[in-house]
Amino acid sequence: MTRFGLLLGVLSAAIAALLITVAYSSGTSRWFAAAGAALLTGLVVGLLLGRRAIRTRAPHTNNQEILLSDAEIIDFSPKLLDATINEMREGLLVIDQEMRVVASNRAARSLFSNVEDPIGARRLTELTRNPAIYDAFLDGVRGKERAGVKVETYGGERRVFDLRVVPLQSANGKASHGAVGVFFDITRLERLELIRQEFLSNVSHELRTPLTSIIALAETLETGAIDNPEHNRRFLTIIQKNAARMHRLIDDILELSAIEAGNVKVSQEVVQLHPLVEDVVGSLSAVASTQAIKLHNLVPQEAKVFADPHRLVQMLTNLIDNAIKFNREGGVRRRYW
Repeated sequence: MTRFGLLLGVLSAAIAALLITVAYSSGTSRWFAAAGAALLTGLVVGLLLGRRAIRTRAPHTNNQEILLSDAEIIDFSPKLLDATINEMREGLLVIDQEMRVVASNRAARSLFSNVEDPIGARRLTELTRNPAIYDAFLDGVRGKERAGVKVETYGGERRVFDLRVVPLQSANGKASHGAVGVFFDITRLERLELIRQEFLSNVSHELRTPLTSIIALAETLETGAIDNPEHNRRFLTIIQKNAARMHRLIDDILELSAIEAGNVKVSQEVVQLHPLVEDVVGSLSAVASTQAIKLHNLVPQEAKVFADPHRLVQMLTNLIDNAIKFNREGGVRRRYW
């Protein structure tokens, strides 16, 4: 294996690791294809380039060329390559034409057995009965590249992987020597996506409720209730409250987008706690009364804190609102400590 090939493999693996880190931090799945391509290109080049002597110039030898022997290269190259592969977070599995495992790293072995258990020379069907994995590698052996294969495992816990498989072909591209597969762990991204979907579902429901109320009251006013002084002001007050509720929900959505983009700005100042808590309690008193709950502000008049008043109101509103929802009949008290 040439030193150039080895370094190219290591460099490509490093680039891929960087791309994967960006993918995890941004939550964007499109990075996986680019990361997988860079990683596999480097590893395949490193594995397939022929082992031969390397001519290199040694320092302080008047440009005298030193010819490294095959034994020296064989001793140096695989150790560095193995160390690089084994430290990868992504699982790497290489199989031959007979669907037997010829190489793997720790991450891949942890998917199928104990990390230290050898799995070399075993058939793929001995490691897993997962049809998605087998079909992807079978296509790879037949010369077809596969990407975006979703794989789920249920060992101690459910884990989800994005599998990419590329064929190992000869220089002329006519003969297949096997296939290389890389397992990208996307469990965290899957969980975040589920949370996002649940959030959107809840927001849709929360927006629909006040909107339905506003439409119904507006139609009632339009059909003649607007001329009834007994009802028109009460209906308008309810419409205003529901509109304010929708406004808060939209603010929450925008806030979530800002948090994901890392654009949250926090301004700190000295805040009088008692009046701030009093405002929050006042805004939630009507909701609390529907469940026979009374809110009591026990924060001392002199209490102060150095904080962002807007964020503090958000936090207390969510906290008290949850306390109202999940509390038995009685009271909710806010104390300062």
